[in-house]
Amino acid sequence: MVLGGMAAMLLLAHAPQARTPLLVSPVGMADKPAMPWHVVGLPQQRKPFTQFSVVALDGQRVLRIEASSSYGNLVHALNEDMGHHQLAWRWRLDDGIAEADLRRKDGDDSPLKVCALFDLATSAVPFVERQVLRIARLRSGETLPSASICYVWDAHLAPGTVLDNAFTRRIRFIVLRGPETPLKT
Repeated sequence: MVLGGMAAMLLLAHAPQARTPLLVSPVGMADKPAMPWHVVGLPQQRKPFTQFSVVALDGQRVLRIEASSSYGNLVHALNEDMGHHQLAWRWRLDDGIAEADLRRKDGDDSPLKVCALFDLATSAVPFVERQVLRIARLRSGETLPSASICYVWDAHLAPGTVLDNAFTRRIRFIVLRGPETPLKT
């Protein structure tokens, strides 16, 4: 995510009603997220990396995300065969991005998003997208996902809005928080 001047707090937790324990490790108690969490950027990235730290907020340890014309994703791989789970989190946005517009390539940005990445069989990916994905995987050295669902906080779109990423149909956005949600809550 390419973000402009924002800070966000994210608290990750598994849903208590999940059938089996969720296999996501907590971000940790140190100042930086603990392994297996790691930061992933773009192939040949020239922008600074988004900064991720673990801080105290209201008596809890939370993940703080700070970005200013930067890019970076904090990633945690999961086992392929982990059954059915629910993803749950709490988030807080301190500053939005007024000029962001997920519907346009020149505005493709979100102040805060949580994504679930999936590795579908490449045969399920359309031919042109499959070739782009193959090249991106080779250039990045990362096992990039063939599909992603990103839950976003957007300053303009109403909650419940669902749309494809402006660059690729392999990424779908679902707006969970919109302009009606106050900042810093």
